[in-house]
Amino acid sequence: IPGDGRCLFRSVAHGACLVSGKLPPNENLQQELADELRAR
Repeated sequence: IPGDGRCLFRSVAHGACLVSGKLPPNENLQQELADELRAR
């Protein structure tokens, strides 16, 4: 997970996918999910 200012949110998105039984998100999806979380 790149340290780009979104790393905390990327980590949360990555972990949420794994916990829910999904494959780890690719970098683009990780960024999208991180931005959604960050906007809340």
